[in-house]
Amino acid sequence: MWKKCVTIALTIVLSACMISFNVSAVTVSFTHIQQNKNKWSWAACDQMNAMLACPANYHDQSDIAGYVLGNYTDVYPSSITNIASGVNYGCNNYKTFAGYSSPLSSSEIFSCLSVGYLVQAELQYYNIYEEPTPHKKMVIVYEAYYDNSTPYVRYYSPVTGSSDLTTLESFYNANAAAVYRYVRTVRKI
Repeated sequence: MWKKCVTIALTIVLSACMISFNVSAVTVSFTHIQQNKNKWSWAACDQMNAMLACPANYHDQSDIAGYVLGNYTDVYPSSITNIASGVNYGCNNYKTFAGYSSPLSSSEIFSCLSVGYLVQAELQYYNIYEEPTPHKKMVIVYEAYYDNSTPYVRYYSPVTGSSDLTTLESFYNANAAAVYRYVRTVRKI
């Protein structure tokens, strides 16, 4: 009886170790699209999130921009709440997304991705030598993992149509005079 209890306990501990090891890397597959207009990275990200959340019935970025902006002008909304409302509209309010005026923590990013949802991260480009007003773009965070206890994220930019890999620390912090920094978030709630 004692051996059986030890064996069961050891199996549970080993299983827990294996489970925690397996969740150290998460990737969400999704359809990559590029923005239709110069300042519509947010609308393209809204569409990608809507396509993943509601694959059978979603609106494209032109419809989303028309809904959020009231027209199809090439502008970037000032409110993260408006951007989140675009995803909600994009999937016909079947799922609920919210905007946050701050970045998610590493555990929140892992949590979103581990249940199959993308994270929309707004990046602001600060160049203290050129312009006092930051440029903004929205990207999709779709992968996160640890390498020697350093968290990394991979994100897709609808502006360039390419993916980039960076440490989470670099993603959060603008350590140079001119760099993009993660400042606001849209995610499913």
